Amino acid sequence: MRREAWFKDVLTGSHLELYGQKIVACADGLAPCGAECLLRVRTHRGLLRPPGSLLRVGQRLQCMAWLDEWVLREVRRITAAHGAALRAAGRRISVNLSGQSLSDRDFLRCFEQWVLAAPDLQDLITFELTETEAIRDLGRVRGCMRRLQRLGCRFALDDFGVGVNSLCYLKALPVDAVKLDGMFVRDLPCSARSRATVSAVAQLAAAFGIACVAEYVESPAILNLVRELGVDYGQGHAIHRPEPLPAVLAALWLDAPPAPPAAP
Repeated sequence: MRREAWFKDVLTGSHLELYGQKIVACADGLAPCGAECLLRVRTHRGLLRPPGSLLRVGQRLQCMAWLDEWVLREVRRITAAHGAALRAAGRRISVNLSGQSLSDRDFLRCFEQWVLAAPDLQDLITFELTETEAIRDLGRVRGCMRRLQRLGCRFALDDFGVGVNSLCYLKALPVDAVKLDGMFVRDLPCSARSRATVSAVAQLAAAFGIACVAEYVESPAILNLVRELGVDYGQGHAIHRPEPLPAVLAALWLDAPPAPPAAP
């Protein structure tokens, strides 16, 4: 009960903040093409922390839908000032959705209604599906994804390659991109197996006609390797360190080129 009370307190007590990290096109001079929304927790001492503990509690308590709803509301609020400019510049915003939430019929219905009621966001958002092994009703999720794709939304499989069901979900779900799990990206300079894996996933994505994104690009050496291995997009500290989301969204469209690359 103490953990559940803590979880609810974090959600209702303004302890959460959204940061953003840019995503760039590897083959286009590292031109920014979008950003991922990253959740952060503000402690009672004012320190900013990653949401690991919050996510573990939310998953255990089956409360991830609450968290995803909070993020969606905040994304719409923050994006209100930048939506038209982001759209004109061809930029997209990536938002994580928990597999636990997508397995909740009530959340899935509310989620679809939320997107339908937000035409200003429909062609700006890429939803990243996390914990895909937790999705229990693939048919329902697949139908929802296809309806929202027709409105301009896109979907990506996050942490691709780490779960035993990665290939099954790639075939079963109409995704627009895969995001390589960091365990394959971090050790690219010292692991031939990781290099082979990343190259294979990039080729597989190309064969499926979808984008391939490498997260955790933490050094110039890793950045050079993901480009050499055929990865389409990169994200990580070697490219951009996370900043408050409003500042990132403003930077994405300021001084944008007239023909920006399409985001994943």
